[in-house]
Amino acid sequence: MYALHREALEAKRETLGDRHQDTLRSINNLGNLLMNKGDLDGAEALLREALEARRETLGVRHPSTLASINKTTTSARF
Repeated sequence: MYALHREALEAKRETLGDRHQDTLRSINNLGNLLMNKGDLDGAEALLREALEARRETLGVRHPSTLASINKTTTSARF
């Protein structure tokens, strides 16, 4: 499953760009998968990437940005 998520993310980065919302969703999903698998360092890096990009593109009060803040702080607590 990890390989498919990674493949989808790379395809979205290439076709849509790093700041497209579908790409950011894939980054977040892969971060969630890694967190569930116990790879907290890998998860945190991806979740922080999604958070920073969402802050830049959507603003700090957008629901997706707020969800990213919540998920990133959750990953940091483990």
